Amino acid sequence: MRGPAGDVRFDNDMLELDKTGNGTADLTLLPPEAQSIKGANLIL
Repeated sequence: MRGPAGDVRFDNDMLELDKTGNGTADLTLLPPEAQSIKGANLIL
């Protein structure tokens, strides 16, 4: 899935950043206790 450059998404308990917009995460973070994080908890 392609999106705009700088796209940030939370998927499969991982926070992903797609810097180039090619649909592949350039940075992936696996925060502790990720299953308890909701989109409303993220302020970007």
